[in-house]
Amino acid sequence: MNYDTDFIILAEQSHMTKEISEIKINLIKEATKHNFKIILFELSPINFWIIMNKILTGDKNNLMKFFPDIWRTKSIEKIFDIPDVYISSYDIVQTFNDVNFDELSKECFKYHNEVFDFEFLKKIANKKFTDDLTVEKWVQDQDILYENLDNLRNYFEKIVTSKKFKKSEFNKLHKYILLSIPTFLKIDYLSWSKRLSVMNETEKIYWTFYMKQRDMLGSRYLIRLKKFKLKIIIWNHLFHAYYNYPKENKQINEYKPVNIEYTKNLKPVGYWLKKYNQKVYVLAILHGAGQILEYDEDKKIYFSVDYSQNIFDKQDFIHPPDEFMNIGTVLFYPLKDFDMIYYIPKISVPELIEQ
Repeated sequence: MNYDTDFIILAEQSHMTKEISEIKINLIKEATKHNFKIILFELSPINFWIIMNKILTGDKNNLMKFFPDIWRTKSIEKIFDIPDVYISSYDIVQTFNDVNFDELSKECFKYHNEVFDFEFLKKIANKKFTDDLTVEKWVQDQDILYENLDNLRNYFEKIVTSKKFKKSEFNKLHKYILLSIPTFLKIDYLSWSKRLSVMNETEKIYWTFYMKQRDMLGSRYLIRLKKFKLKIIIWNHLFHAYYNYPKENKQINEYKPVNIEYTKNLKPVGYWLKKYNQKVYVLAILHGAGQILEYDEDKKIYFSVDYSQNIFDKQDFIHPPDEFMNIGTVLFYPLKDFDMIYYIPKISVPELIEQ
């Protein structure tokens, strides 16, 4: 793997597999020897800030209780065995997503409320924890958020000035991350979101716009974090990672089924960092057949499903093949979309950590 870069993106084909997480943990351990000290996931930076706040105030108990559901596994728990790293999120757009403290244990709910006034945050975010992603609801949320950003910043300033942290190289970074949330929401997120009000509201167009927005704004946030002189590892899904080499309509039409909207129009983190002339290295971790975990929204449980798609036969680190590949209904050109591929021929489900 190339360590002569500012950003390493570890992109996973599926979130909930045992083997991908184990490989990523080992890769991160090695990367820390080369000044890669910041590890950034998708989803809510508030949840991750609470995790690091516990660590920096000397409390390492039940850290995984605060992790987002899709990564709350025994395999990923080993990330806390890696010394001298700071764990957070680059995903400013999803600041208030996955902050569903109601589903956590009483102990965690109590701790959250010792750090944050959850009802206050919920009011600012105007979130009801649903998948309601209509343009009308989105614009309404942004208006409420914009009106409360000064209050949010004042609130966060009180938190970072009242806490006593252990001596750590990450203290300044820790304070910066919390205080940067209202700043970047105002400068980047809300100004960009105003474009939604003039969009044609179709699910396909809307969701693609949402995905593009997350990765573009997240990339700008990543670049700002370079001021701390620490290299950054990004842990995300394949769809948020690649360079998105242009594909012609003729090429796309040869592959079925393909999500044409995503294939043509997504602009992931890898794309934006490269566009902004950053030194970035994308390692895609792909897999063959086996079992993965999926979530039943109605029953609120995870269940295992068989996965049968085989990408190719070669194993371990390989140079990407000079051909198109249809992965999860999105068309990739591995030779241009990634710097390297790690292939796992067989996958299995991870062991979940109970709440």
